Amino acid sequence: MTGRQTPANTQTPKTDVETSAKRRLLYRFKYAAHRRFPRFFLYPGELEAYRSYDPERNTETAPPEDEFIDLRCMWAVEFYTPAHVDDLLSGFRKLGWDSKNRFNMGTSPTSWIQRLRQSSGGGGHMPLDLIGSVPGTINSRSRTNLSPPPHVQYMFGGLYVLTSSLTCVVMRFMFEKDFSTQFNKALRTKRQTYIKSHTVCDPERQKIDHIRQVRADMAELAGRWFCENLPGLFSSGILGGALPTCEFVVLRQAEPFPPHREGNVRPPEYLSVLGMNSTFGVWQSEKTPELKFTDLHWRDRAPQYHAILASKDNDSNKEKFEMLYEEGVFFSRAIEALLSRWAILSLLEGYSQHLNALRDSSLFRPRLRQRSVRILKTLSHHVSYSVDIAVVTAELISYAGEHPWFSHELETFKPCDEQRHEAGLTLTKSFRSAIGERATRLQKTDRSLRDHLAQYGSLLGAKENIRLQKTLRFLTVIIMLLTLALFLDSDTLPELLQWLRDRW
Repeated sequence: MTGRQTPANTQTPKTDVETSAKRRLLYRFKYAAHRRFPRFFLYPGELEAYRSYDPERNTETAPPEDEFIDLRCMWAVEFYTPAHVDDLLSGFRKLGWDSKNRFNMGTSPTSWIQRLRQSSGGGGHMPLDLIGSVPGTINSRSRTNLSPPPHVQYMFGGLYVLTSSLTCVVMRFMFEKDFSTQFNKALRTKRQTYIKSHTVCDPERQKIDHIRQVRADMAELAGRWFCENLPGLFSSGILGGALPTCEFVVLRQAEPFPPHREGNVRPPEYLSVLGMNSTFGVWQSEKTPELKFTDLHWRDRAPQYHAILASKDNDSNKEKFEMLYEEGVFFSRAIEALLSRWAILSLLEGYSQHLNALRDSSLFRPRLRQRSVRILKTLSHHVSYSVDIAVVTAELISYAGEHPWFSHELETFKPCDEQRHEAGLTLTKSFRSAIGERATRLQKTDRSLRDHLAQYGSLLGAKENIRLQKTLRFLTVIIMLLTLALFLDSDTLPELLQWLRDRW
């Protein structure tokens, strides 16, 4: 005999009913908020729909297991015009570089700079001593008590006298092993989509922002070091606190900036995150085809004035671009020389921004009453600033023309996509053309603005002279009245004042 079975309870528990009601109520509230304020509230379930693609996007933008992106080092460039050369010499004394060392060819950098700046043509290169120490290398310890900045193992560079009025320092910052893996870690870190300021930040966007932030931190590190030790033109704020920098990245497997392949074969997604997926605006070394150079100025506004030097790691270029400091050997002197010419474009852009800011300022707006003292201070500041612009641009036009020193010891780079450029074009020729055109245009702008400022200053002086004469005339009348009041009695003074009122 079987026992009596209890029928199954088909009714939904009360707790489940309450939970379902709360979900429906919450959904209706989110939907109503989205309909009323679509810019501030998402459509219900929209964020979850975006996040469903996160695993796929994380996998696509991560490099394969056998790939490694090595951020070897970074170069930073600073210029010294006649207004800043004293700061350079003072910085050399602070670093202990004003005396002879093993690289100075029998003379100190200070006397060498002064001698070349007094010559008509300029032109010269001198290696600078080491800051920090290179592990595993004999006789490669710093000869100064200054320590490298954070995340930098050691640093060194070169001193270039480009013209008699323009001196350049190119410093190379060799990163520690932990910091050199920043790009690799940024690409392999898994991300989750979020929405900020009406923008969907998916894993790819987050990785791009992370890479940009690493580059911005590198540029800030170099700028801070130059401001504290060798301040120059860029440290004075001509580019808003920025200075030209260039990173060197080595990839183990993939080719940076790969050429276009048949069949619409797209490069790996992580190259797109790094900004190394297109050959547009990219230059390739003639001696070492794996080595490529590009300027990020047109691609990425954060940071500005930043370039990329990238290469694929193989046995043929490992020794040449190992980036080690050895006794009297600099593997990348040609790269440093190239960057010293490339940074001239940033210098000219800084001058152009200064002139444009002065042109668009409230200085020339007649409806805005301004104190003449402030206007004259602005005019005098620009006149002193204009001396540098006039001298530097005049010499750069000649320097970028057919001067042989411009292309001395430069690595030859040709465009990766030669079909978009004229035959025989090289990076050096491109620099010559761009520097010559910008310097000529800047020189004309500076001359016309100086002429306008001179005329404006003359008119301002005449106006102030007339105002001064009126003030002196009024003061003269007051003094005469006070003098007469001392000698006239109380009955005659009112009559005199009435007479003056009737006359005037």
